[in-house]
Amino acid sequence: MMLSPVFDLTGQMTNQMDQVQQHAESGAGQVEQASSAFHDVRDGAVSVSEIIRDSQLG
Repeated sequence: MMLSPVFDLTGQMTNQMDQVQQHAESGAGQVEQASSAFHDVRDGAVSVSEIIRDSQLG
């Protein structure tokens, strides 16, 4: 009879750990998306500056 609450608590802790892991994974995904977007913006800025430089040279 005394083991039941322990098992319940262990199950709750396991569920919480799973949720924490899911949040961590989705957080990592968001960081990757933001990093990717940053690289896209940076690449875009580089190409715009190259176009401007080329037009000034021309």
